[in-house]
Amino acid sequence: MGFMKSFAAAAALSALVPVSSALNVDSKSNVAIYYGQGAYQQRLSHFCKETSLDIINLGFINVFPTAVGDWPGSNFGNQCDGTLYEGTELLKGCHQIWEDIPVCKAMGKTILLSIGGDTAYQNIPTHEVAEWFADFLWYSFGPPNQNSSFPRPFQDNTIDGFDFDIEHDGGYGKTVSPGEHIPAAGVKI
Repeated sequence: MGFMKSFAAAAALSALVPVSSALNVDSKSNVAIYYGQGAYQQRLSHFCKETSLDIINLGFINVFPTAVGDWPGSNFGNQCDGTLYEGTELLKGCHQIWEDIPVCKAMGKTILLSIGGDTAYQNIPTHEVAEWFADFLWYSFGPPNQNSSFPRPFQDNTIDGFDFDIEHDGGYGKTVSPGEHIPAAGVKI
């Protein structure tokens, strides 16, 4: 089954997050870049000051959970200090990113979190794991929810949506269809 069905719930979630006011979704001239993989890259805020850029994709959530309860992993190049949430591959010391997201939003940039990238760990084995992953993404990177026990790698900052950069078909088992599973967020699609 294709990627689009595999991440339908997560894709639907991206529609729930308000988009930054500077982005014109009807325009065919928006400029987007990927950010986060350079060993010597400048801070995110440096690129947000670039007036020709509209969308910045933070890359990447590059390790997918293999069971309900597993956490995904991430890689943001030199923008994190290398500390991980215990027993996972999810970076938590990304202070340069969480400090710069509000700066970028104040400059009207749309900040997306990119899922995938060039990694072999893009497999979702079951429908239940797909639901778990969608919940994880929403509660970890969407609007803060005090009732959630999910981690907040970017602190209380909320990304504007998700970008799916699936470069390898890992097989996705059962899938989640749009509207079948969306965390209760108090919003309408």
